[in-house]
Amino acid sequence: MLATLAEAASPLAVDLLLTQPARWAAWRAAPADRRATADEMRAHSAALNRLVHPPVIAAIGASNIGKSSLLNALARREASLVADEPGTTRDYVGATLDLGGLVVRWLDCPGVRSGVDAIERSAREAAETAARGADLVVSCADAEQDWLSDVPGVGLVRIATRADLGERPGAALSVSAAQGSGLDELAALIRERLVPRAALEFEGPWLFHPRLTATPAFA
Repeated sequence: MLATLAEAASPLAVDLLLTQPARWAAWRAAPADRRATADEMRAHSAALNRLVHPPVIAAIGASNIGKSSLLNALARREASLVADEPGTTRDYVGATLDLGGLVVRWLDCPGVRSGVDAIERSAREAAETAARGADLVVSCADAEQDWLSDVPGVGLVRIATRADLGERPGAALSVSAAQGSGLDELAALIRERLVPRAALEFEGPWLFHPRLTATPAFA
């Protein structure tokens, strides 16, 4: 527990880790029919482990729809270059963000558009590869630009950016970096998708280390 506590990236991990010695002792001592099952433990632990190792979020969308401004607003600093010229983000920009206690690695992928040069095509291909390896894709669109195609096999949430300039149907949430609206709600939405409340409130033990197994007697 102490070793994991030292490397845990997210503040939400601290209190949960401190309860684990008592939870494991109680679980081992409980009758078999009153213990959390192995499947329950594994399912919740898969989400809780994201509190130790930051999950990757890939923000994708068309060019010039406010993805970089959104990253800067969430980071509360200029983490990504913002300009009116499409294609400004030629390679994806990464930043570590604390989204309400969950620390994530946010990738601001280059905007997708037609008629681009070889450099932008290469950067876009690299970004698409990064998106396929992400834990969650945040698909962005605004009032003028529609959603890109989904990334197969990766969880996705649709966010309408630049809500101060109009709405985009089909969004789970609308945000405006310029007005600062919807940012807390976005953090909560992402946190719930990656580390659901059910996992945070799970009363059984957490398999937070490879040496822990879902059997009453473990080394």
